[in-house]
Amino acid sequence: MRSRRTRVARDRTRVTANRNEHARHRLSVDVRICRAATDIVASLRAGRSGAVVSRVETTGFVCPGPKPTGLGQPFPLCTGAGAGENRVGVAVANDSEFSIESLESLSGSLTRLADASSPGRHWTVRTIGCEVGPRGCPCSDGRALLVLQGESDLGDPGTGVVLFELRMAGRDWSVPAVAIAASLGEDRVLRDGGDYAEPSPFISVRDFGKFFRWTP
Repeated sequence: MRSRRTRVARDRTRVTANRNEHARHRLSVDVRICRAATDIVASLRAGRSGAVVSRVETTGFVCPGPKPTGLGQPFPLCTGAGAGENRVGVAVANDSEFSIESLESLSGSLTRLADASSPGRHWTVRTIGCEVGPRGCPCSDGRALLVLQGESDLGDPGTGVVLFELRMAGRDWSVPAVAIAASLGEDRVLRDGGDYAEPSPFISVRDFGKFFRWTP
C-alpha cells in the first residue's frame, strides 16, 4: 500500500513539474504592451505617423546658438536658433549615436523610412523586448522595446527599422525613446527573438533582457 502511495505521489510531482516547465516556455507578453503595439502598427500602416509621434515624450532644450560649438548639444533641433532660445525635442538614437530632433522631423523620418502609401510596403513588428518580472510575466513592469521593420507583402525585409521604447501608465502608453536604423544587420535576437549572449550594437536595446517574437 505504501509503495502504491509513493508511486502516486511521484507521478503527481512529475505532472506538476511538467506543467511548470510547459508554463515557463509559454510566457506571454503583458497584454497592455501587445495592445499598444497593435495601435502603433495600425497607425503607421495607415500613414498616420503623427498619431505615434504625439505619444513621444519630449524634453525642453536651451539652444546655444544656430550652430553646434561642441559635443552633446541639442542639434539638429537648434539649427538656426538664437542663443538662449527654448525649443522642445526628443533624443533619437541612430545606431550608436544620438541626435536631438523635433517631433516634426521625427514624423518625417518615419514616413520616409517606410511610407505606408507605397505599394507592397508595410510595417511589421519583429519582436518585443522585456525584462521578465519576478512572477515570470514579461514586461510586467510596464516597459518594453518594440522592434518594427519595413517589409514587402511577400515577407522580404526592406530598409527601415524603428525601435520604440514603451512605458505604460495603466492602459495608456507613451514613448520615452526612439531609435532608427537602416536595417537589423546580423542581429538575430531583434529579428527572431531570444536572449543576448553579449551586448547588442544598438545602444537603446541594452536595458531589455529577453526578446519575444511577435505572433499577433
